[in-house]
Amino acid sequence: MYMLKQKADKKRLLIPVSIPHALAAEIDGLVSVGKFGSRSEAIRFGVRLLCMLEGKLKIKEQDMYAELMRG
Repeated sequence: MYMLKQKADKKRLLIPVSIPHALAAEIDGLVSVGKFGSRSEAIRFGVRLLCMLEGKLKIKEQDMYAELMRG
């Protein structure tokens, strides 16, 4: 079951996922060196990147980096 989560006037969908321990460790490493503020932020980044690569997320080229870096 999916749940809507209210956060700062934005509705987010909570989607539980299962990932290999090695991938979780890689994400934790990125968080520990400050690349991302949390696991969730890193995973959202990856999902946005996937959508961009698949042409599903339409943004201007000059805004691409800012969009990817936004948590």
